Amino acid sequence: MRHVIIIIPTLEPTARIVGLVDDLRCQGFEHIVIVDDGSDERIFAPIFESLERRGCQVLHHGSNLGKGAAIKTGISHARASFPLALGFITVDGDGQHLACDVRALAERAEQLPGALVLGTRSFSEAGVPLRSRLGNAVSSLAFKLACGVACADTQTGLRVIPRGLADEALSCPGERFEYEMAFLMLSSMQGRAIEQVRISTVYLDANKGSHFDAIHDSARVMRMVAQMMRLRASLLATREGACHAA
Repeated sequence: MRHVIIIIPTLEPTARIVGLVDDLRCQGFEHIVIVDDGSDERIFAPIFESLERRGCQVLHHGSNLGKGAAIKTGISHARASFPLALGFITVDGDGQHLACDVRALAERAEQLPGALVLGTRSFSEAGVPLRSRLGNAVSSLAFKLACGVACADTQTGLRVIPRGLADEALSCPGERFEYEMAFLMLSSMQGRAIEQVRISTVYLDANKGSHFDAIHDSARVMRMVAQMMRLRASLLATREGACHAA
């Protein structure tokens, strides 16, 4: 666990993020980078100070830039600060991800160096909010139609990104919630290995702590899907042209 870096993008966190960090420490993770995506300092400074006392590196955006931007900030910082790191694990800080599942993904990634490893939830379980169930069904269908690959949880925030994919993660389009879909589609289109590991399905308080806007963010995700599908069509056309020329 010493050679993977935990990256937690967060906005207006609750005390749950402190408990998550403590649990991650117990699982053997030594390096944790927190990216504050524009939380009000007057209100949330005590939480970030508590995280720093626990040895976390806390980075701050002066304003809310989006989850995708926060992930990119974390990866850029972690890659520069930890040159021996083998990969980066993005983890949501709202209590949806359990430290034992994070460790399970890290262990699976160790067996599959170079693969993008996803922690996928089951949306058929009781207690899953209807908007989450429907949203994932739509995005998973769109992903399969666009890439020809089945993915049970396209919006999962629990992912192991190997160091070799850092450049792609940083250059991938998308700054908000659409980023995770864009990176997944980009990885699939480029033939990257994608491994799915079942994790616990945890929704606290009907997911009220989520900052995902069902209307605006869903629209961003669908626009990104359309953009990536156009890119895929362009790549296929280029390859066909090259084959004919040869």
